[in-house]
Amino acid sequence: MRRWLGAAFALLAILAVLDIETRILSPCTINQAESNGAATEDGPPKSCAALGVVLWRIAAPSIIDAKIFIGADINEISAGLTALATVFIAAFTFTLYRATTGMLRVTERTLTDLERPYIFVYELSELKRGDFNSVILTYSVGNYGKSAAIVESVREQMWYGDPTVMYDTDEDRAESGDHPLLITRVLSPDFAKDGIEFLVPTDRIYVRGESDGGLYIGPRKYETGNLFYRIIVDYRGAFTRGHSSSYCWRYDFGYCRFLLESDGKVTYSH
Repeated sequence: MRRWLGAAFALLAILAVLDIETRILSPCTINQAESNGAATEDGPPKSCAALGVVLWRIAAPSIIDAKIFIGADINEISAGLTALATVFIAAFTFTLYRATTGMLRVTERTLTDLERPYIFVYELSELKRGDFNSVILTYSVGNYGKSAAIVESVREQMWYGDPTVMYDTDEDRAESGDHPLLITRVLSPDFAKDGIEFLVPTDRIYVRGESDGGLYIGPRKYETGNLFYRIIVDYRGAFTRGHSSSYCWRYDFGYCRFLLESDGKVTYSH
């Protein structure tokens, strides 16, 4: 785009110089009597040659009869230059319009990114005992954007296998209607919900031991893959839509803790 703008400016400058030269800076003086129709011994009356005409005559004497250009009326030359200038001004204006439109889009996107909500999931706890001897995880969810977030759906599950796959069955609790984020769907800026519980399906693990309130678990029988916990929160802002935050942790059976996955396919916020 800069190349087009530079070319347009250069052409406009050349045309302006030639137009000024034909009007003011011609290298000879026009005789008023000749301008009024007096004939000369060389032929019909003629005006002074413009610089562009002289250059053309020098460059191409065998192609075009220079006398035609030398005898051309300055007004005709100026009219032609004006027409060409108009064309290039139109092209320049269109290029400037496209550049301005692109800048407006970038500015709008930047303002949207700055003012939209951003939901994060963090502080995933160790496995621990819940009510009625259940096994649970707890975590926090917060909105750290500049506008309120409206939660549309929540999906979370713990399973073995491919972390990119989220199941949609009740058994896997892909979405829970009584999830705290779905009961109070609006998260104001800089607001967080702490201590949200996830009930771990007991058929996914077996407890090997307990220490300081935390549980040590092993994989279920005949299971050789990794154990993952993943949560996806879909939400929108007051003026924006289609936002999603996904966080995925892999359980390390050696260290007995969950480690956040860095793969952008399963851990992201957009």
